[in-house]
Amino acid sequence: MRSIKTEANYRSRIPASIIDYILFYGLFFMYVYLLGEPNEDGGYSVFGFTTLGIPLMWFIYFPVIESLGGQTLGHRIMSIRVVTKSGKAIDLGQALKRRLADMIDFQFFGLVALLVIRNSKTNQRLGDMWAGTLVVGGIKQYCQDCHEKLVLSAKEQVAGRYTCSECGAINYLQQGSATEARSIRKQMEDVLHRLPAVFHKNQEFIVANDYLSHNEWTLALESMVEMTRKSNHLFSQEFWLKLKDIAKMVNQPHIVDFCHEQMLHTTKEFKGILEEGHTAELTKDGTFQIHKSDSPGQ
Repeated sequence: MRSIKTEANYRSRIPASIIDYILFYGLFFMYVYLLGEPNEDGGYSVFGFTTLGIPLMWFIYFPVIESLGGQTLGHRIMSIRVVTKSGKAIDLGQALKRRLADMIDFQFFGLVALLVIRNSKTNQRLGDMWAGTLVVGGIKQYCQDCHEKLVLSAKEQVAGRYTCSECGAINYLQQGSATEARSIRKQMEDVLHRLPAVFHKNQEFIVANDYLSHNEWTLALESMVEMTRKSNHLFSQEFWLKLKDIAKMVNQPHIVDFCHEQMLHTTKEFKGILEEGHTAELTKDGTFQIHKSDSPGQ
């Protein structure tokens, strides 16, 4: 599963919430005025059966509408959308959880939500954490070719790629800071370059390099894992340790677990020490053929 790059994006999220609650309270006051009765304070109040219309109106405006396309009216105006962590459409249950948490998130004029978002790696408020959702769309990026400033749609942010409206170049979103990106790239290049030449024409090896060239760290990592799954080679402990570290950096816990399992498997199956960059291929007669890396230092 590809991790989705998110930003706090207060400039879109705060106005969207303000718009939504202005609209909702506008409907609320209109409902009370039209169906209510004058009270002693000079206003209007609703009684009995008509009071049920208020929570029903809230339920329709927020959970129901949000679950239909991931957008309330405020979201639509500000070009943002609520999606699952994997980028799929949310369901009614998730939308309901998000909105039930509004009573906590929006305490002190939304200060609770702002603080939680600021301290969340995926820029989630409490409602998002409970529902397993993300808010996407409206983030600003620069084209890597012509440096045009662009505002991404929710679909582009989920896909992790966007086309420049000025020059037509396809761009890819980088995960994390520039320093983290350089570190991830260096480690992944190191792992790939140290593999024996027998892998250089492997389809998954080629695909991994292609994803790496476009800064698609998670997809490159998944291709490398797929390469090992389809191979009858055992890989060194150093290989799995480095892959495990990369998986932690790009937040892929299932790959971390897979690397750990493979380290144990290699120790059990291969009675010896595999040097870094070397692999042991299981042959038809049940023995292992060692393939050595051609990269410098091996």
